[in-house]
Amino acid sequence: ATNAGSATAYDMVLTDTLPPGLTLIGTTGMTVTAPLTATILNTNTAGSTNLTYNLDVLPSGATWRVTLTARVDP
Repeated sequence: ATNAGSATAYDMVLTDTLPPGLTLIGTTGMTVTAPLTATILNTNTAGSTNLTYNLDVLPSGATWRVTLTARVDP
């Protein structure tokens, strides 16, 4: 997610639902491209399909990237 606005964004929530046939193995990386200390909350567990990540602050022009690993169900 990129903050394309002119002001800092606060209390952001990123949600995603994995398509049928995919199951979360784990979140392998979460980064914010900005010179700050951000708090990222990840409460997802292996096996989840409805994912939620929370970020407290994202400055204008900054990008928040979440990388995850999922498996294809048999």
